[in-house]
Amino acid sequence: TSVTVPAGLSSLTIVADGAQGGPSYDDGYTPSPGGKGGQVTGTVGVTAGDTLVLAVADDHGGAGGGATVSAVTGGNVAAGGWTSATVQKGSANNGEVELWYGRGATTSASPVTVTVTLSGATNIQLADVTEWSGIAASSPTDGVTGATGTGTAITAGPVTTTVYGDLVVSATWSSVGAATAQNSTTSGFTALSQAVQGTTYRGWGAYQTKLPVGAVSAAWSPPSSATYVTAIAAFNP
Repeated sequence: TSVTVPAGLSSLTIVADGAQGGPSYDDGYTPSPGGKGGQVTGTVGVTAGDTLVLAVADDHGGAGGGATVSAVTGGNVAAGGWTSATVQKGSANNGEVELWYGRGATTSASPVTVTVTLSGATNIQLADVTEWSGIAASSPTDGVTGATGTGTAITAGPVTTTVYGDLVVSATWSSVGAATAQNSTTSGFTALSQAVQGTTYRGWGAYQTKLPVGAVSAAWSPPSSATYVTAIAAFNP
């Protein structure tokens, strides 16, 4: 199910809460301190009848399996209305990516907040919510997949669309960040808003729309060999 925003809604704010993260080792030897606990926030305009898609990427910090998204609430979505499209995760401190969606239920003339609750300490690299028109109101997902690995090339997918005009959203966490700019895919996707963690971008998001039926992948290029986790989901019109 998707978030269809009710009439009168003017904007949406996303809030991602997390405790302080542990250190990372970019060169294998020298620790970089973990990020402080806090919130990731941003406001987007919302139009009645549109759909919201949420992408979250973090370092999956903590022992015993690491932190994950334990709940998504708000956005005028009925209790229990937010649904996880896919969860892809590595071992503790080796990345986690999640894609979520939900359907609005009530009207509000005031800005609306979506809260992402995390299960433990982690560094949040990406917390992005996007607004779309024309997404199917019922059974909107047309396929999801993901991958983990280590290397100089990252591929999310392929996911095979079955309906012409799908929206495809992909997100990736990388242990080695792009230090000067957001990292975009090399396969025709458009970058989503991304957050800098310290001095590097390690959570990367992107989308494509109006795709033909068939296989589609998002290809990312980290600046050097990296441990990564990636996910991709297609949504029906």
